[in-house]
Amino acid sequence: NSTNATSWSSSWGGSITQANGITTLTAPTVSSPQTFTLTLTCINSVGTSIQGQAQVTVNPIQQPPTCSLTANPSSINSGQSSTLVWSSNNVTTVTSSWAGNVAVSGSQSVSTTSTTTYTITCTGPGGTTSSSATVTVNVVQVPVCTLSASQTTINQGQSVSLTWNSTNNPTSWNASWGS
Repeated sequence: NSTNATSWSSSWGGSITQANGITTLTAPTVSSPQTFTLTLTCINSVGTSIQGQAQVTVNPIQQPPTCSLTANPSSINSGQSSTLVWSSNNVTTVTSSWAGNVAVSGSQSVSTTSTTTYTITCTGPGGTTSSSATVTVNVVQVPVCTLSASQTTINQGQSVSLTWNSTNNPTSWNASWGS
């Protein structure tokens, strides 16, 4: 507070303003982390001066963490595997939904029988973020084949008509005739 001051000077390149008896010091923009001392000299109308000091520490800007998680392939059949690949920057810890704490970058093979979303959470001095990847498990249906005969009893030398139907996309058919 410099109520009776008529002039001010400072030891740094900021600005000094006064309004309603309150003096405001605006520090200059500092481009690198450091600790410095601000000194303000207030002089009244008869030349009496007094100094005030304040120490200010400028911390480094904390970059926010970034992370990425992908699954390759992202679509599998039950029993198959997918590879999760992750990377991160500006982190101190990376936690995965499948294995707990993991390295800041890496890969892991996973196998699942149902569609699963995997997540990594990345934490650093600048905060926390996360990334997810989903492995979709395709439902493979077993082919169904039905076979019917037009007659179940015939005499020797007669013929019978066979009819078949298949569903769920069989890829091949094999018929055998036995007694």
